[in-house]
Amino acid sequence: VKKFKSLMIPYFTFSVISIVLFSFMIKLMPSLSEQSGFFNQLFVVLYGNSRPDIMKWNTPLWFLPCLFAVLVVVYVIERSMQNNVGGAAVRLLVIIVSFVAGVLFETNVDVRLPMQMESGIFMIGFVEIGVILSKCDFSEQVKKISAFKIMLISIGLLVIGSLVSHINGFAEVRTYYYGKNGFLFIITSVTMSMAFLLIAMLFENSKIWKVIGVNSMVVLLLHKFPIVFFQSICPGVKSLLSKPTTMSGTFMAILVAILVIALCNMAGYFIKKVCPESLGKKRKKMEKKLC
Repeated sequence: VKKFKSLMIPYFTFSVISIVLFSFMIKLMPSLSEQSGFFNQLFVVLYGNSRPDIMKWNTPLWFLPCLFAVLVVVYVIERSMQNNVGGAAVRLLVIIVSFVAGVLFETNVDVRLPMQMESGIFMIGFVEIGVILSKCDFSEQVKKISAFKIMLISIGLLVIGSLVSHINGFAEVRTYYYGKNGFLFIITSVTMSMAFLLIAMLFENSKIWKVIGVNSMVVLLLHKFPIVFFQSICPGVKSLLSKPTTMSGTFMAILVAILVIALCNMAGYFIKKVCPESLGKKRKKMEKKLC
C-alpha cells in the first residue's frame, strides 16, 4: 500500500497532467509528434507499457509501474522466506533465475506485458542484490574503509563498467534491448551501480545532494518538459545533444541537466506546498490546521 501511494499515485496523476500538457505543446509545436485519442492514451496509462514508444507525452513515467510491479514480486518472495533458513541461497537463486530469464526473454520473446514486466523480470534480480546488500549492512561496512580506497574502488568499477558497456554497445531497459549480450549488460549495470553507490556514500552529508535525492521523484516526473523546451525553443541545443561524444555535446548535456534539475526542484517545492497528495504524500498537520 505504501509503495502504491509513493509510486502509482504520482504515475497516474502526472500521466494525466502530461497528456494534457503535451496536447497543448503539440498545438504550439506541431513538429513534436501526433498522438492518439484521449481514451486510448488513458488505456496506455492503465496498461503501463510504453513500448514501442506510445507514452510520448512523458515516456520516463514507464519506470514507475514497472518498479511497482517488481517490488510487489520481491515483497512476495521476501515474505515467503520469513522464518525460513537459507535466505541468502534463495535470494541468489532468484537473482540467477531473474537474469537468465531476462536475457532469454529479450532474445526469444517479443511481448508487451502489463506494467512492462517483460523488462521487470530482468529487474527483479537487481532489486534482490539490493536486498542482500541491505541485509549485510553494506553501508556500515563501507564506512570502515578509507575515503581514498573507496574512491579507488569506484574508479576501478567505473572503468570496468565503461569498457564492458563499450563492448556491449547501446542498451536500454525501456525498449527491452540489452545490447549485444544481456550478460554483458548485467556486468555493466552491477559495476556502474556499485561505483555510483560508493561515490554517493562519500557525499552522504552533502546538503545539495540530499536536496536533489529527496526530489528525485519530481525530477523523474517533470524533466521531460524542460528538456523538450530546450530542444525545441533554444537554437542549436538539439543538434549538440545529438552529439554526446563531442566536447561541446558533453558540455551542453551537463548544462541542460543542471538547469533541468534546478527547474524540477523549484517545481517540486511548489507542488509539495500546494498539492503533496499528487506525489503520494500527506499534508503536514500544521498545514491542515492552517487550511
